[in-house]
Amino acid sequence: MAEVLNRLDGVKKTGHPSRWIAKCPSHQDRSPSLSITEADNGAVLIHCFAGCGAADVVNAVGLELSNLFPSDEGMKSRRYDRKPRVDYRALCLLMKHELTVLEVAAAHLAEGKALSEDDRTTIERVRHSLDRLRHV
Repeated sequence: MAEVLNRLDGVKKTGHPSRWIAKCPSHQDRSPSLSITEADNGAVLIHCFAGCGAADVVNAVGLELSNLFPSDEGMKSRRYDRKPRVDYRALCLLMKHELTVLEVAAAHLAEGKALSEDDRTTIERVRHSLDRLRHV
């Protein structure tokens, strides 16, 4: 990323932690029209709002398109440096399901229907639900 940013003029950080704007080197740019973003995998994404192609932009600063992508070694080192994305919808559905299992078991207990050792499947399912909720 630094290799690309250091070759551009008028680089400014935007409000996003991995985005910048700069003057496009591929055309006479008076105000910044080039968007630069670092993707999660380390690739550099560029977009000129005036319509210049990515190849034209990188060639104008003496680079090649391959410079926008991390090496295989760089990809390996970046794989674990970012927090994994959480699928909150799936997490909520999991919690809803497991809480429903526990709610049904609690209703049985409240009605005086004790869970006996003969009902191993239900007891194991309740334990499984509790374990899954503990690890959320």
